[in-house]
Amino acid sequence: MTGTSPDGETPARREATQAAVEAASPAGHAGRDRLIPALAAAVVSRLLVFALGVAAPLLWRPHEVHPIMRFPEVAEVYGGWLGRLLDPWAHFDGVWFLHIAVEGYRASNNTPAFFPAYPLALRAGGLVLGGAYELAGVLLSTALFLAAAALLYRLLAADFTPRIAFYSVAFVSFSPVSFFFQSVYSESLFLLASVACFWFARRRRWALAAIVGMVATATRLAGVFLLVPMTLAFVQGYDRRDPRRDRPLLWFLLVPAGVAAYALFLSLATSSDFGEAERAWGREPAVPFVTSWRAAVRAYQGASQLLTGHGVPPDPAYVRETLAFIQRETAIVNLASFIALVVAVAVLTLAWRRLPLAYSLYALAVVCLPLLAPRTQVPLMSMPRFVLVAFPVMVAGAVLTDRRPVLRWTALALSIAALVFLAGRFALWRFVA
Repeated sequence: MTGTSPDGETPARREATQAAVEAASPAGHAGRDRLIPALAAAVVSRLLVFALGVAAPLLWRPHEVHPIMRFPEVAEVYGGWLGRLLDPWAHFDGVWFLHIAVEGYRASNNTPAFFPAYPLALRAGGLVLGGAYELAGVLLSTALFLAAAALLYRLLAADFTPRIAFYSVAFVSFSPVSFFFQSVYSESLFLLASVACFWFARRRRWALAAIVGMVATATRLAGVFLLVPMTLAFVQGYDRRDPRRDRPLLWFLLVPAGVAAYALFLSLATSSDFGEAERAWGREPAVPFVTSWRAAVRAYQGASQLLTGHGVPPDPAYVRETLAFIQRETAIVNLASFIALVVAVAVLTLAWRRLPLAYSLYALAVVCLPLLAPRTQVPLMSMPRFVLVAFPVMVAGAVLTDRRPVLRWTALALSIAALVFLAGRFALWRFVA
């Protein structure tokens, strides 16, 4: 919005004045002081995960997988200490991202289910590094995550307090599945784009908010929900007296354009669509309540399997494996996925009155989107990853534990323990999310 206020002050001047006041205030100084510790937490968490990847194969035997999952031309290509450092983070979906970066999309292998922004960045990084795509992916994801952590801190220090901002970054960094932030996965890019969209919308920089929103929707479908915080920010600053008040809405069209452009590309290049590819991966449309019930049943069966050794229907996604292995792995994934959903919804509900509406609505939308397309035996497939990038969930955790140090450190300790367990599993070719 470019109009002036009743006192003749322009939005740009108001923004500059507000920034100056924040910088001069004690909170502003504290915010700057805590930025370095927040970044340190993000860096330490990455070092911990790298160490877990190196240690896991030395302590436990890695699981052997079908050769198609290894893509030996560009994944798991290193030997010795470099291989132990990098190879674990190109597992599972990382292999498919590498396929796309090197070979492009093919309807025959269902790669259209993976949105293009991250593979494009991965391809660029691989070309810069002379074809070292796996190395490029790990460096790219790690760098994007550190940038996201810094911007997230600044956003939350302005919207909450520096202390809440610091612990929010800590909760994100030490989340049980935060190892995806340095894997050859799209989580880091999506987190950075979504936080940047909140940042620019808060400052009413609509063109920039829309551009990073478009990057988010070109990374994954959940990016369309960034229209929620953008719309709320627009309504809050709406000035009926400004004749150009509605012009910024044109920028909003860029956000869904990321999805539309990808759909058009797939139609022209592969004669397929990402919905068809998702169905090939076992996802089918469903009602969210039905999905939640199925997930609860599968989680109960999973707990029974782990405690008694029976009770889980095998997931056909695991091939050429013993029935006992399939049942155990299915049980762990179902239980972890249901816990992720319950914890996310619970903390968002408890913190509802203490979070800005944009934060709560956006996070709930991102978390609940997978309920529309479950898998049969694993209804909440990949739910921990969806919760991971719904950053207001971690903000809610920081808000609820603010001034409750025992609860906060207990939550962090449990989260780190889960991170050690799940990162080790992922490094050993055990599916997590």
